[in-house]
Amino acid sequence: MDDKFTKHIPNIFTITRIIFVLLTYFLLVNGFYIISIILVVLASITDFLDGHFARTLNAESTLGAKLDQFADKLFSFLLSLGLIMAKNYFMIGTLILEVMFTILMIIKSIKLKNWTISTNLGKIKTALLFSTIILAIFHLMINELKITFIIIWSLTTIFQIYANYMIIRKFNENSQSVKKFKKDKENAN
Repeated sequence: MDDKFTKHIPNIFTITRIIFVLLTYFLLVNGFYIISIILVVLASITDFLDGHFARTLNAESTLGAKLDQFADKLFSFLLSLGLIMAKNYFMIGTLILEVMFTILMIIKSIKLKNWTISTNLGKIKTALLFSTIILAIFHLMINELKITFIIIWSLTTIFQIYANYMIIRKFNENSQSVKKFKKDKENAN
């Protein structure tokens, strides 16, 4: 396979996920729930595949990491918003948490000039959000899932708060290491 094409395979999956998310949002707010669920599942699969191929094809890149984080945030923002518009008001909490976390990370990233941080907790949080969003869409169609949805949503929200805290903590530790490295480098010159 052509190396120039191979290095773009992960980003193709990520861009496909972004397209799926945009389509899902418009389908969701217009009541096309079954197609929305299918697209969310496909988006989840592309989220796995982009990382898998980036590692196995040795095609990891800064652009790919930033694009992947953007796709994940777009997924949680747009689909939470779409669910709120479809009258699943529990997702307001999910949306608020993600917006607050993202704003904080952007501010910290600008200060450090580092836009990406990836942790296993972040990956688990994203997988839980995918699952919760799928269940939330099912809940729009099947009201009997309300209790199940509330329990899963509550557990996901608790984990989301914990994961965000731990990611911020790790980011702060990395920030201190980078600042120390820069200071040591300046002192050496």
